[in-house]
Amino acid sequence: MVAEEVGEVLPDIVVYEEDGEYATGMDYSKLTPLLVEAIKSLKVEKDAEKAEKDAEIAVLKKQNRQLENRLASVESLLSSFSLQQMGDE
Repeated sequence: MVAEEVGEVLPDIVVYEEDGEYATGMDYSKLTPLLVEAIKSLKVEKDAEKAEKDAEIAVLKKQNRQLENRLASVESLLSSFSLQQMGDE
């Protein structure tokens, strides 16, 4: 990591020279708790997105079953109609 870039976002982690202008290093031990919290936050976000996608998949599966049932009904009607037409000839 570039200390100056990190300092723009997390100034408490960066160690500067006495003049406060140039970074001399970073205290990585202060970074660990922030990373852990960021991971927790991302997990919550990911879990919410997964739950949303799972719900969407359930709805789509239900719609697919309904469409399959409608298709079977239409095919049955067409088959009956074809048999009826053949009997009329």
